[in-house]
Amino acid sequence: MTARTLAASSSSELLDLIQAEIDGGLKPTLALVFADLKHDLNALVASLGDYDMAFVGASTDGGIMDGVVRPQSSVALLLDVDPDAFRVFVGSGDADPTQAAERLGQVAADAFDQPQVLAFASGLFTSGDELVRAFQRSAGDGVPFFGGYAGSNFSQLSTHILTSEGVLPGHLAAVVFDGTRVAIDSVATSGWKPVGEEMVVTKAEGNTVYELDGKPILDVFNGYMKLDEDRAVNIGLLIRKHLPLSVARGDGSHVLRASAYVAGKAQGIIFAGDIDEGARVRFCAPPSDDMVDRLVADA
Repeated sequence: MTARTLAASSSSELLDLIQAEIDGGLKPTLALVFADLKHDLNALVASLGDYDMAFVGASTDGGIMDGVVRPQSSVALLLDVDPDAFRVFVGSGDADPTQAAERLGQVAADAFDQPQVLAFASGLFTSGDELVRAFQRSAGDGVPFFGGYAGSNFSQLSTHILTSEGVLPGHLAAVVFDGTRVAIDSVATSGWKPVGEEMVVTKAEGNTVYELDGKPILDVFNGYMKLDEDRAVNIGLLIRKHLPLSVARGDGSHVLRASAYVAGKAQGIIFAGDIDEGARVRFCAPPSDDMVDRLVADA
């Protein structure tokens, strides 16, 4: 199997690079595409549909390729994998990503004896844990399930997946591989560093946290960030940029939970994954430039 990675500063440039690879003799059957929200996603998807290859992808805020962080860029991975070794799933007919995840699990179980799944979800409010649980209800616990959420650039309140059916908000798409022919591996790393005192989640529901140490989480966040009144009006944007939580696990490890949005009148904060009441958490400081360099080298 041949693979090509491409990066571009616009949708049109990315399409030109794809065409150049094809003109050079590559015959891709599958493209994984991650496109900056500032680029023309609809034009990109329409043009990708003209090629004789399957594709799926997600919106991002820039990209990473060959160990280089590329702000405001779009990237693609072209593969000439045997078309019989994968299936593309698009949950456009489902009511929500959770329903789509359950259907995806059934599709994966039916497609191959040893499926491996790479999934992309759009939307800011669905818990990643709930997607995994929904997938496992139909696929079983033993099916490898990789993926993540589409990204935004903090100036927009929606994210999208890219499919042959269009640019879709609030949906789930995936590639189901035959695990006997295509193996997926992964690495998870982060430069976010836990800081400050450990706090206890005293009120939460699913992936929404309302209180830390008996205090409203927004008040705690205001005190942590030392916001003045002018900046407080942008607290939703600040939370999405600056408030991942490091959640302690029972085995001594930690998991990061990215914040997604303020939960309306309830004044809670929605996170990308579940956080249980009683969980021990800490705020995190963003990675420095040298930390980013080390993480890229280690990955």
